[in-house]
Amino acid sequence: MLAPRPALSGDYRQSYDGPDPVGRISISPGGPQPTDVRQSLPGPEYAREGKSPEFVRIESPAPGTEIEFLTEVDPTLRLDETKVSLWARCSQPNLSLHVRLRFPHQIDPRTGAPLTADMAGGPASRYEETTELWKRLECRPDDRSFQQLMQRLRHLLLPQLRNQADLDTRDVYVEAVVLKARLGAGRTDLLVDDLIVGPIAVPPTTSQKEIPAEPEAKFSRIAMGDNRITKNGRPFIPLILPYHHESIDEFLATGANTAWVQNWDDEALLKEFAARGIGVTATPPRPVNSERGEALPPFTGASAPIDFWMLDVNIPASAYLDVETWIEQLRDADHKHPRPILADVAGRERDFHRHLSLLGSSRFILGTTTAPLEYVEHLDRKQRMGLPGRGMFTLVPLEPADGLLHDPTDGPRIEPEQVFLLANAALSAGYKGIGYWNRNPLSEETRHAVNLMNLQVRLLEPWLATGKVVSTSPVQFGQDLAQGGGTSLSSVVSTRWDNANRKAPSERAARLENELRATVLDSEFGMLVIINWLENRAQYQPGGMVVDDLHLFVKRDVLQAWTVTATGMETVKSLKQVPGGTEITLKQVEQFAYVLITHEQAVRDAVARQISQVRERAARSWVELAEHKIRRVHDVHRQIEFEAPAVMDAADILAKADRYVAAARADFERGSFKSVEENARFAMALTRVVQRRHWENAVRRFATPVSYPYTVAFQTLPQHWKMLEKLGAGAGQSVNLLRSGRFTSLQQMASDGWTLNEADANETVRTAVEMRAGGPEGRSCLRLAAATGAATGKAGERTSFLPIQGPLVQVQSPILPVREGQILHVSGRIRVPQSLDPTSEGLVIYNTIDGPSRSLRFRSPTSSGQWETFELVSVAPASGEFALRFELRGLGDVFLDDLRIVALNVSTNAADAEAGPPSVSNSPPTP
Repeated sequence: MLAPRPALSGDYRQSYDGPDPVGRISISPGGPQPTDVRQSLPGPEYAREGKSPEFVRIESPAPGTEIEFLTEVDPTLRLDETKVSLWARCSQPNLSLHVRLRFPHQIDPRTGAPLTADMAGGPASRYEETTELWKRLECRPDDRSFQQLMQRLRHLLLPQLRNQADLDTRDVYVEAVVLKARLGAGRTDLLVDDLIVGPIAVPPTTSQKEIPAEPEAKFSRIAMGDNRITKNGRPFIPLILPYHHESIDEFLATGANTAWVQNWDDEALLKEFAARGIGVTATPPRPVNSERGEALPPFTGASAPIDFWMLDVNIPASAYLDVETWIEQLRDADHKHPRPILADVAGRERDFHRHLSLLGSSRFILGTTTAPLEYVEHLDRKQRMGLPGRGMFTLVPLEPADGLLHDPTDGPRIEPEQVFLLANAALSAGYKGIGYWNRNPLSEETRHAVNLMNLQVRLLEPWLATGKVVSTSPVQFGQDLAQGGGTSLSSVVSTRWDNANRKAPSERAARLENELRATVLDSEFGMLVIINWLENRAQYQPGGMVVDDLHLFVKRDVLQAWTVTATGMETVKSLKQVPGGTEITLKQVEQFAYVLITHEQAVRDAVARQISQVRERAARSWVELAEHKIRRVHDVHRQIEFEAPAVMDAADILAKADRYVAAARADFERGSFKSVEENARFAMALTRVVQRRHWENAVRRFATPVSYPYTVAFQTLPQHWKMLEKLGAGAGQSVNLLRSGRFTSLQQMASDGWTLNEADANETVRTAVEMRAGGPEGRSCLRLAAATGAATGKAGERTSFLPIQGPLVQVQSPILPVREGQILHVSGRIRVPQSLDPTSEGLVIYNTIDGPSRSLRFRSPTSSGQWETFELVSVAPASGEFALRFELRGLGDVFLDDLRIVALNVSTNAADAEAGPPSVSNSPPTP
C-alpha cells in the first residue's frame, strides 16, 4: 500500500527585513581565523528590494578561511519538487548554497544525535562572479541528488552502525539553508536577501523515542565507494600481506594492516589476529553446484574477524562466468556480514568490476623488459578499463616470479628500492590498496623495506584513501634555464615554466624530467604530492637516484608545505608564487618524497603526533635495512670482484657507505631519528651505485638483460659469471635440439611437431600465420599477423583500438626433452617493420621452463625495420620437457627465421654424459 502524499502549502520566505540579523555565522576551526567579523542590516540602499539585506564583513589574514552563513527555516519535508533560492552579493567568488537535512529517525554514530547532512546544489547554486553583482542561487534537493547524498552517507556511516542494513530516511526534512564560502585574504563583504523554500510539507511530529538505539550484532567494518575506503569510519588503505605461519609479532613487524590467511575457517588464528588489531582477508569457499539447487551455507560468527574476501589472483577473462556465480553465492551466504569482495584479474576488467568491491590488476615487471614508465602507463590504462568511482588495488612482488632456484640465505633478489618504486607507483596512480605477493617467509631485509613502506602509507592514509589524482606536476632541475640565464627573472610573467622562453635542458636533465613523476592528490584534508623516480631499467637494478634542487609546479597558491616521512616533518622553505600557481623547490630528493600541502594547522598537528608515535620504529627499520643491504652488497662484490670487469672506486664507495651506516646507528642510539633516515638512505644510494655498475658490466654485451637467466638481478651476478666461465670453457657437448628452424612450409612445421593456436576469428580481428618471402638470406620466413577489419592481416590495417585479452596467435616449437643442469641457448632472427599495438604486450617469446615471467617482448620496430638477432638462455632445473612459444598479443606484423635451440651439457652427472644427446619429441604440447 502506498503512503499518502503529504499536504503541500505555500512557500517559506525570509526577507531579512527584521530589526535584528537572522543568519548565523560560523567559522571552521581548522583554517585561518578571521581578525574581525561584523554582521548588520546596512539599510535599504543596499537591498535588492525591500527594507534591508543582511550584511557580513570578514577580515581574514590569509586565504582559506571557511565560513558558513546559516538560516534556520520552518521544517519542510524533502520532496522531489522542493526548491530553495537565495539572493547573494559578494566581493569574492567561491560561494555555494546548500540545504541542511535532518533525519529524525536515524542517529549519527559520531554524535549520538539525530543525523544531519548538507546537500549541495548544481551549477545554479554557485556564486562565481567577481563583479559584486546580485545573483539568485538555487538548490534543489531532488530525488536524484538525495540518492547521491545517501550513497556517500552509507559508505561513511553503515560500517559504524553494526548490523543496520540501511539508513532510515523516513520523514527527512529541510531544517536550514546554508551558504558556504572559502575566502581569500583581506576583506570580504557578503550581502544576502530574499530566501524562499517551498513547497511546504510539514513533517510529522517526532520524538526522541522514535530514534532507534544503535543496533547490536554484526557488521562490515570496511566501506568502499566513491573512490574512497574507510574502516570503522576512518580513511583506510588495505595493506595485505600473505601469512606464512610466522609468529604474530613477526607479522606485526611488517606494518601490514591485513593478514591474508590460507584457511577462512581457522577460528583460532582469526581471533588471534583480531586480538592484536590486525584485519584479516581470506579466500572464501568455492561455489557449489547451483544447478542442483545447492548453495553455500551461511557463514557463522566464527568468520566475523574477516574484513573482506579475496577470491584469487590473476583470474583470467575466461573465468568470468564462474566468478560471477561464485560472487552471487558468496553474497547470499554472507548476508549478515556484507563484506567487500576483492579479486585480482587479467582481462575483462570492467565486467569483473561490476561485481567486485575493489578490483585488482597486477603486473610483475621486476626482471622483465617492462620499464617502470611502462608500468605506470599499465596501471593508468587498467584503471580506465575499470568502473569510474570504484577503487582498485595491485600486487607488489616481494620475490621473483620466474621460479629460478635461489637460496634465500643469499639475500633477497628483489631490492628494497624496487618495493618502494612499485608501491609508490600504485599510490600515484590513485590505487586504493596494496597487496604484497610472496610464496615464502620474508628475509629480514625485505621485512624492513615492507615495514617502512607500510608506515609511510598509514601516515598518509587520509590523503591516499579519500583523495583523487588531479594532475601530474612538471618538474625541472638546477638553475633556471629561461633565456638570459640565472635564477633572477626580469619579469614576474617570465619564469622557468614558460616553455616558449625556456632553453633546452641538458640530456641528463631531460631524462630526469621524464623519469621523475610528481603526482598531485587532492582530498578534504588538503593536497599531497608523491614524487617517485621511475628510473629506466630499475626493474633490474636501481641506480643511485639522488638529485639536487628539484623544482615542481603546482597549480595552486601554496603558502605552506612540508616534506613528510615516518621519521619527521620538515617545512619546505622554498615556495615561489609564479603565474598560475606555485613553484616548490626541494633541496635534495633520493628516489621518492612526499610533500604535504594544507592550510589547516590541525591537520599538520595530527600528522606530527602520528609521526611521534612511529618515528623510533621507522628509524630502527631504516638503520637495520641499510646494515643488511650493505653487508649483502659487500658479499656479492667480494664474490665477483676478480671474475667480473672492475668497478672503478667500488671499495672507496662502499667504505663511504659503511661510514654513513655507522653514523645512522649512532644517530639512533642518541634518538636523532630524522638523521637516522637521512644517513641510512645516503648509504643505500651509494651501494646502489656499485650494484648498478656491476650489473651494467654484466649486461653490456647482451641485447636485453632478459636474454640470460642471472642478469635480471644484482644478487644472481655470481651465478652469471660462473655460467659464462663454463660456456667460455666449452664445458659439455653442444647439441642442436631443433630439427629445423628455417621455416620452409607450414606442413613441414606440423610434421616436426610445431603447434598453432589462434584466437577465435570474428569481424573485429583477423589473424594470419603464413610463410613469406624476404627472409634474412632471401629464403622464406614465418609471418605472424593480426589486424582489425575484414582483411586477413595486411600490414597497417589497424583501424581502431581493441583491448586484447590473451594471445591472438600462439606458435609453439616441438616439445624437447632436457636434462637437469643443461644450459639451453635459444637464438633466432626477428623483423618488426612497424610498431605493434601500443596498448598491448606486442610479441612475447618465452620458454616453458622459465614461463612468461622471463620473456622477450617486442613492440617497437626493429632497427630500421630490418632483421635483428635475439637470444634467450635458460638453465634446466630438473629433467623434463622444454618448448619455445611465440605469442602475438597485439595488432601488427612480425617475421621470424633462423631459429636454433642448443643444449650445453654442463651437468657433472656421469650417467647423463654417457646417455648422449636427447631425441626430439613430436608429441603434442602438454596443457
